[in-house]
Amino acid sequence: MKKYALFLLVVVMAACSKEDKLTPSPVKPLYQIPQGNQPYDDTIVKLYGQYKTYILYKYTHADFAYNLLNNRTDSAQAPNLTYVPNALEMLRKGILNKYPEAFLQKTMPQKILLASSIGNTGKPSASNFAATISAMTIGWCDSTLVKQTPENMRFIYRKMNRAYFERLMLANIITVPADFSALAYTSYDVVGPVPYALGIVEPPAFGNNQTTDFLGFVEHIMGYTKSELDATILSASVDKSGKIKKKYAIVVKFFLDNYNFDLQAIGNAS
Repeated sequence: MKKYALFLLVVVMAACSKEDKLTPSPVKPLYQIPQGNQPYDDTIVKLYGQYKTYILYKYTHADFAYNLLNNRTDSAQAPNLTYVPNALEMLRKGILNKYPEAFLQKTMPQKILLASSIGNTGKPSASNFAATISAMTIGWCDSTLVKQTPENMRFIYRKMNRAYFERLMLANIITVPADFSALAYTSYDVVGPVPYALGIVEPPAFGNNQTTDFLGFVEHIMGYTKSELDATILSASVDKSGKIKKKYAIVVKFFLDNYNFDLQAIGNAS
């Protein structure tokens, strides 16, 4: 009888041990959402369910600045919560309604931070957007957003999309195509006007490289109509070497081949 009881005890313990192994502990979420109980929190929760992206209006500086190897040196200022619905609407119009759902499912960031502004020593940056390997920060969550003219909003949408694609490149989700690199200039350490003759549309700045070169084309293509580009950077008077037109075609083809959408069609609707 004792042997039988001991046998049963061993069987029960083994079963419990097996069950423990088959039932992993639930993964604790990185952030708790909703962060409040306003109607816009319902939208934030819904978007998390759709994309697994945390949209945060309460966060730390580390949430904003962490960038794996090179943390950001600027800061995000706390948002004005009155304008969270406006910032969410801008996200909807500027990103969510522009790209195919399949692309968004692959590329939405781990988190989107809402801020009133982004910059150093209280001075906002020119674009008021920031990107890191895991986050995009929108620095327009305050009263200034609702005061913008339609033309200013076009600029804001261009910069928001640039930040979106910049994050993808920081995370190596998108890399510079080889045929684009083959046309790239050997050195980006140039000063003065935009060096169109070299096939570059990105304004000169410290730290420019092939990535910023590529992002410059993305920003132009998705932010302007084809007729606007034909009259400016793609015109013979600007693109005297023909390199801008070649790189333009490479970027458009890259997104068609890899993500099945026409980046210029998005620009045509801008």
